Amino acid sequence: MIFLKNRIRGNLNYCEECLSPIKWVYDGFYWIPCNPEPVYFYPHEGRCTVFYKGEIHRDALLYRNDLNRPDKPVAGLEPHIFTCSSRPHGKK
Repeated sequence: MIFLKNRIRGNLNYCEECLSPIKWVYDGFYWIPCNPEPVYFYPHEGRCTVFYKGEIHRDALLYRNDLNRPDKPVAGLEPHIFTCSSRPHGKK
């Protein structure tokens, strides 16, 4: 079972539910399984969750090609729990 945060790091580098690869990151207290591919986002402007600079940011706006913005997005990692295909709330 996948969680947003874990007190101990998992032994596997893939999700046991959907078999997708995951990357374990540490925030100083919890281990967080994330998707290994970085996502680009704008901090403090949206409702998505991204791990960036050792912290979970719950107010990220994910970058899309149709966004015409002069400022550059930053790169972070998306926690896998939000994209796991075997979870009811995951993307299909």
